[in-house]
Amino acid sequence: MRLPTILLLLAAVLGDVAIARTGSAPADETVVVTRIEGPLADSMMATLSRAVERAAAEEAAALIVEIDTPGGEVELMDRLGNLLARSEVLPIAFVTNEAISAGAYLAMSCDVIYTAEHAQIGSSYPMFAPFGMPAPGGVDPGVREKVNSYLRSKFRDRAQTHDRPGMEALAEAMVDPDVEVLLVDDGGERRPMTTTEYEDRSRTRGPGSLRRLETICPKGQLLNLTAQEAFDYGFTDGIVLSRRELLDAQGLGEAKVVDVLPSWSERLVGTLEGFQWLLLVAGLVLLYVEMKIPGFGVAGALGLICLALLMFKNYLVGLAEVPEILLVILGFVLLAVEVFVFPGFGAAGIAGVTCIALGALFSFLPFVMPDGPVESNLFGETLQSFSLSLVAVLVLLLVVSKILPRTPLLGRMVLAPGAPEGTLEASAVTLSADAGTNPVAAGDRGTAATDLRPAGKVDVDGARLDAVSEGGWIERGAPIEVVRVESNRVVVRVAATRGGSTV
Repeated sequence: MRLPTILLLLAAVLGDVAIARTGSAPADETVVVTRIEGPLADSMMATLSRAVERAAAEEAAALIVEIDTPGGEVELMDRLGNLLARSEVLPIAFVTNEAISAGAYLAMSCDVIYTAEHAQIGSSYPMFAPFGMPAPGGVDPGVREKVNSYLRSKFRDRAQTHDRPGMEALAEAMVDPDVEVLLVDDGGERRPMTTTEYEDRSRTRGPGSLRRLETICPKGQLLNLTAQEAFDYGFTDGIVLSRRELLDAQGLGEAKVVDVLPSWSERLVGTLEGFQWLLLVAGLVLLYVEMKIPGFGVAGALGLICLALLMFKNYLVGLAEVPEILLVILGFVLLAVEVFVFPGFGAAGIAGVTCIALGALFSFLPFVMPDGPVESNLFGETLQSFSLSLVAVLVLLLVVSKILPRTPLLGRMVLAPGAPEGTLEASAVTLSADAGTNPVAAGDRGTAATDLRPAGKVDVDGARLDAVSEGGWIERGAPIEVVRVESNRVVVRVAATRGGSTV
């Protein structure tokens, strides 16, 4: 999902896009530059999206992506690669240090590839474990082959877009150690070939039609190319010492350069990625605490902030879309109904928490149903993390429900399941509409001993009781009337008045 154009304008206003000149550039030539540095992270999707959109808006001559990464998740690699491949502006990869694993795929997603003098590119073997957990005895060979086959296809298809002889063979050898690559003289043209391709062509054309020159990557090894090797085998377009030299090589030495750097919000997203499941746990627990405390206070505000940060992070990187956001909003509405209409924690509260949890779960996924082994693996890992988070929530709720009523401050605010024997206080939980010993009944009048927001305490005929308001806020000292006595609570309302007198 592309980010709205308004984010680009906001980023420019806040100074997130820095502009520098490489020389006295013509007014109609612009080059946009962005960076992919370190392990792939979701926040990079937002930065790269802004760079692609900025390049299109500027009608730039090129979009340069400086790459220095050891790789990352396959699904994220695919999304970043597709974004580059769909760019309306010529994408140029500049491998400044290394493009390992998924980094090699991102480089191939650009139309032009340059490397720095000591750069490396390759070694893209998938580190795979079903559902994120190592399987006993290792991953099933059939499952591993399915994933390897999928990635070989992705790398081969990306290489085919370049129309460079032998690039497909090199790309496959980066993914699969069983692929052997040779350097072959094919009618005077030097090009890489897999051993299988070499043998098939030799049989078709006859002996002597192809000449084997050297082995680029023997079977059993992953292909990793130095800058010079990548250029010699036709994988890259050249070796440069700096960005300026790359611009000169492309005839853009006088172009205006626009650096698109991570914004404050994208840096925040990068920070939140390591705590995203903790945000979900904290948000749900804090909202439960809010259900147990009268009114709306710090716990509810913090819970909303945690969940809002989580959804903001997933929205900014293109994962959370309108349905997930609406589902979370519906959850908040149901919780508000639980707080202000049906005090306690019942069906509305449970439905609200469920909506929030499901909305958060689907906001982690770029799909509704998985398609293919990589998406299935991502779905399994996400579901596993979600399940562990729910277990953590349940454990914390159990702890909170035991500890919260015993704290000096909050104990007076939480509806307790009983009162000490021999006191005048009676818990709403102990009251029953059918019990003849109940101290109050419907129609009894008294005063609010505390503010009811909507829960609090009331004085009725000398007995202090826990109660909840039928409507809104009731101030301390206001006259009240018992509406009904249920099995788990006393419900009151402000006593009706006529001519300034209580009736």
